[in-house]
Order: sequence, then C-alpha cells, then structure tokens
Amino acid sequence: MYAAAVVATLFCVALKPLASYAQLLEGLITSPYGAHVPGFADGYKNRSAFSMPHGLAVARNNDVYIADTSNQRIRKLDYFSGMASTVAGTGDSGYVDGPAEVAMFRNPTSVCLSADESVLYVTDRYTHTLRRVVIATGEVSTVVGNGTRGFQDVNATVPGAEARLYSPFAAALDPLTDVGEVVFLADTYNHAVRALRIDTGEVMTVAGAGPRVSGLVDGVGAEARFRYPLGIAVFTSNQTVVYVCDSHNRAVRHVLYKGWGEVGVVTTLLSEADGLSRPVGMAVTSDSRAMYIADDGDPFIYKFELATGNLTVVAGNGERGDVDGVGGQLGSPWG
Repeated sequence: MYAAAVVATLFCVALKPLASYAQLLEGLITSPYGAHVPGFADGYKNRSAFSMPHGLAVARNNDVYIADTSNQRIRKLDYFSGMASTVAGTGDSGYVDGPAEVAMFRNPTSVCLSADESVLYVTDRYTHTLRRVVIATGEVSTVVGNGTRGFQDVNATVPGAEARLYSPFAAALDPLTDVGEVVFLADTYNHAVRALRIDTGEVMTVAGAGPRVSGLVDGVGAEARFRYPLGIAVFTSNQTVVYVCDSHNRAVRHVLYKGWGEVGVVTTLLSEADGLSRPVGMAVTSDSRAMYIADDGDPFIYKFELATGNLTVVAGNGERGDVDGVGGQLGSPWG
C-alpha cells in the first residue's frame, strides 16, 4: 500500500528528496538503503540508489517493494540478502505493458500486494492507470484505465480499460471483503475513493463526486467531499474501513465500506486541530491496533492508537533534514 508499511514494530518510509529508504523502530531512524542523493543503482544496501521513492509494501517475509517514482521503476529490497533489485521498468518514462525489461511507467507512486503476494498493483500517476506486475516474471499489464484521464466506473460487462482515473496516487488491497479481493484507490484529482473488484474487473466509486468537486464534507457516497486524497490504508475486522490521507484538507478520513455496489460513509477522524499539516501516507499495523501517518508538512511520523484515539509523534523534530537516531530528522516522509 501507499503509505508507510508496517511489519510488527518495523515502520518503513521512503524519504523522497533524500532518495533513501529509512526504518523506524520505536522512534529510532536508521537508513540502511540508498545513497542519500538521487540516482539509480541496484546493489547492496547503501550502495543502492533511488530517486524520489514514494509508496512501498512489505511482504510477509519482510521483503519490501518500492515505487521508485523518478526512476520509473518498481524496486525490491531483499530482507535476507540486503540487495536492492529492479522488478520492472526500463527507467524511461512512458506507457508500455509487457515484459519487465520493456515495460514503462510514468511516475509510479504506490504499490500494494495481492493476498497471495504473487502480484503487485501499481498506481501509475501520469498514465491515470492501475498497473499489475507479476512479481516472479516482472510482466506488466494494465487493469484499470488506458492512459486517458477521466471519471468513469465500469461493470463486469465492460473492460477495465474503459474505466477512467485522474492521477491516482495510492492503492490498498483488502482480501476479505464480501466479494473477495478489492483494491481501494485514492483517485487524487477526482477527489474520490474508487475500488476495483479483482475477480470481475468492475470499478466503482465508494465516495466523492469527481473532478472539480472538492471540499471537506462528511457524508454518504457522492455527498462526501475530499481535497486531493493521497495516502490510503485498509483496516478489516467485522467490517472494512478505508482510511484516507486527505492532504489538502489536513485531515485523515474514515470511510466505511458497506459492500460491493454500496456507497461508503465518510467521517473525519483527525484534522488540523489535532496537529496535522499535510498527511500524505499511512498504514495500519498488522495487529490492527495502531495507524502510522506520514505528515510531509511538518515533517513528522505520527502514531494513532485506534482503540484510544491517542495521537503521538514517533519520529521527526519538525525540521527537514537527514539525521538518523532517536527522533531524528526527516526530509519529506512518504511511504
């Protein structure tokens, strides 16, 4: 998922301008990957290089997949070997499906894993699409959109290529909905939350009213308003809740998913009054007890305890920088 990925107590964040990848463990920042200057290189830990990385996803074996945005590639960090490698993408900006060595992206900004971890779903921002990458081979295909921006849902009788997105920034997958696997999307310039049903290819709008209709309004379906949603995460218990970093509203929104074909119910969970400045990324912990929020405006990493509503800063001191250690400094946390 776009937003920070969490495995147990490990929080992973891409530091966009510093072209690196950092880990937080109980507030301790370390930077095991990346050269801290923009570039491209596969290789061992800090001999690797990234350029403007944004979203990431962590597999059950702790391997990390990263949308390396300005390198136009999907990268992998192998937890056991410490090696960074390229899964797909030539490094050139474009819109080409096909084998890993010929496929092209145009600003990929997030990745999320399928339930069996065989596939990555990638929001490819400037092709206005959701792409599919087979991890074993690097084969890339398009599952939503065709390169043309817009705002259009589709049912099972219409190809996913006929659906339209507008600069989607983030994706999160819920494997346990009423219809199986569903990918939820922060459709940024449509100011909406969209959803893809994996088994049929249907695309629906969960909440929001489309382009040029923005604001900060709680409500049901198209009554709700967002302003440039960026990060997204899913919490599943007795029901599915989609959390959204509503960046320009300086808010975190709570979207109750009521089932396929039903619109969502939107409420505001956190706002500027709680200290948020520009929330851009998020993730729910594997035990579903807490949510971590990357705030690019301060910059801070927040921890929000879902049961108690307690919000605390776990990393960052409010100044931009490249400093490891307890608290530390963050350049521009996305993750």
